[in-house]
Amino acid sequence: QLQQAGEVAGRLLDESLELATQIGDRSGEAWAWLWRGFLELNWNPPRSDAARRSLELQEQLGDRLGMCHSLVFLGVVLTQQADSMRAGQNALRRAVAMAKELKDPWGEGFAQVFLGSAEVFFGDAQLAVTHLDRAVRSQALGPIRGTAVEALARLALAQDPRRAVRLVGACAAIREAGGGRPPAWLKRRGQAVRAEAEQTLGAEETQRIWEEGRRMSTEQAIAYALDHD
Repeated sequence: QLQQAGEVAGRLLDESLELATQIGDRSGEAWAWLWRGFLELNWNPPRSDAARRSLELQEQLGDRLGMCHSLVFLGVVLTQQADSMRAGQNALRRAVAMAKELKDPWGEGFAQVFLGSAEVFFGDAQLAVTHLDRAVRSQALGPIRGTAVEALARLALAQDPRRAVRLVGACAAIREAGGGRPPAWLKRRGQAVRAEAEQTLGAEETQRIWEEGRRMSTEQAIAYALDHD
């Protein structure tokens, strides 16, 4: 169903892009590229072509909100590879600064999720917590907060595999409550945490703890994720 929805959305965006180009609607063209960039986040692996084109057009138009969201989507993709990590982090930092100026909590929170995730895998654990906690607190993100919780699970895994598994379950609870449908490459992150924890805890215990997290309400899941004591 997700693939079919993506295909339909892609066709509609193609039609929108073609029409905007025909009538000389540069803003419409830029925003069609922007939302195609959002769709490309769901590809496996995600791609950055549309986000780059959107950013180019938004900069020409001086549309700062469009620039901000283009930088977010571009940064998400670039931070998935070690060789483009620095460029991705720079894009996300620019997006955070711009979102703050624009008072855009969605753009800021989305960027914080993936700045934090980048630090989990490639950098500073304390800085990761700072970014991720801000994202988890952002009500504007809705089910996307689950991705920040999942990144905190990876961070907890080495020292506290039980907490890590419970956080993966809490992530699932947040996503399901909000109707979130993450792409396959994001789902694999939580699956990997659970599989690694299972080597220490065993399959039965891992499942039991995951269910504890899965049964949490969104409010309980957020509170648990933010409790680092």
